[in-house]
Amino acid sequence: MSNLISHDTLYYLSDYPYHQLASILGETSIEKDKHVLLHVGEPKTPQPEKVKSIIDAHSSLWSRYPPVNGSQELRHIIALWINKRYALQKLNIEGQKNVLCSTGSKEAIIQAVMAAKLIKESKLKTNQKPLIILPSPAYHVYFGAALAQNLDIMTLSVTHRDEFIADLTAVKPEDWQRCVGMVLCTPNNPTGIVFPKDDLKKCLELAQMYDFKLISDECYSEIYVDTPPCGVLEVADEDPQAIDSIIVVNSLSKRSGVPGLRSGFIVTGEKTLQILSLIRGYVGTQLPGPNDRVAQYLWQDEEHVEIARQFYREALNVFNTVFQGMDTFTRSEASFFNWFNCKMDGKKFTQFLWKNYGVSVLPGVLMTNHFDKKGKKANNNYIRLAAIYEPAKMMHAAKAIKDVFEEHH
Repeated sequence: MSNLISHDTLYYLSDYPYHQLASILGETSIEKDKHVLLHVGEPKTPQPEKVKSIIDAHSSLWSRYPPVNGSQELRHIIALWINKRYALQKLNIEGQKNVLCSTGSKEAIIQAVMAAKLIKESKLKTNQKPLIILPSPAYHVYFGAALAQNLDIMTLSVTHRDEFIADLTAVKPEDWQRCVGMVLCTPNNPTGIVFPKDDLKKCLELAQMYDFKLISDECYSEIYVDTPPCGVLEVADEDPQAIDSIIVVNSLSKRSGVPGLRSGFIVTGEKTLQILSLIRGYVGTQLPGPNDRVAQYLWQDEEHVEIARQFYREALNVFNTVFQGMDTFTRSEASFFNWFNCKMDGKKFTQFLWKNYGVSVLPGVLMTNHFDKKGKKANNNYIRLAAIYEPAKMMHAAKAIKDVFEEHH
């Protein structure tokens, strides 16, 4: 069920999970060139060939301050991509009215939470502390953004979709009333779950009813097997006025395999965009001119995206093949993650796997333990696996994971 947390910020703001991982892993005797690092979702797909030539051609832009919200050209191109990708009919996304560029999705999420709080908090009663609803397990930045804004945090389980929906109906009216935002991640990191349209519609209806922002992190939207995942914008298309109740975040990092480019976007309604634009004027980081030009190219080219998509299909299929028949394994619906139940302490499993096989994974508790420091630690028996290598390397890692599992059960 949902977990409501009041907190002391410094108490809960633990060290970043990837920093904690080093102490968990310990040492391994496996040679470095045989390591397989599945703990971080860093794309290994080939960089599109034109990236370097575009940056070189626009190197003169390094000497200019770029616009804080991205160039008009890039915002227009992103708007065109959004309208086409989600087949919008009633809702017409425009670059200057609805789109802001950001340096990746992390910055965008933090600023979305800031905006959600600023917009709602003046409407709350004196004794109402603003609340944000987060998924659990979750990308660490959601939690950090909430702490930075001194928000109460309520978590809803996304280990299984039906748990999330059950938690959603259990939230008390007084908590909805002080809610400034709800964060979703679909396709989900780390579980691979894709929220169907009806579930997204329920969330959007609640956002409209209780006047909070539905913040949807969709940075894995283009990594799927067959059918493009539904996005919140598709739901808003049925009621164009709903656009001011949503803030959608996406980026090129996973779609195009260029996380170092730091190019993302925020799309929302015109009123909310004005607030976000004010925020970015103070704490926004500009996308450098050459990066802006690369992003323009990448958002218009789908060929390299399909190449990446096929790469991840093949990588994920290795998990499907090696783990077939195991009740601890559930096929990922999208993204390149799998949420694996190792049926033992995830930290110990991770440590044993690294020590004996040189394969690193992320203990699930590192994506949830900051919510549960005073109580039972959630998802302690899970590990997150990232399918980011070519099949041969993935096969080695998957067999190692299965061997460790069978050795301990």
